[in-house]
Amino acid sequence: MPNQYLFWDQWEERLSRWKLHTLAAELLENGSALTLLFSQALHLTQPFLSPEQSKEMDALAELLESKESSTAFASRLRKERNH
Repeated sequence: MPNQYLFWDQWEERLSRWKLHTLAAELLENGSALTLLFSQALHLTQPFLSPEQSKEMDALAELLESKESSTAFASRLRKERNH
């Protein structure tokens, strides 16, 4: 299982709590240029993070770099909103 899936529950919960799940889903589905830039920025931050934070940021970068994963996570965020 890819590293990113380990954090999906946490990310979904945080985005829902902050009422950002709809915006995040939109960006994941339609903001490919922005998501690629953001993923690269996440890679640059890793030397400054703790090992656990670095794992999470690496997983997020993986998600942002994969169109398939981005679409799947966006779909999951939209389903959460409809429940």
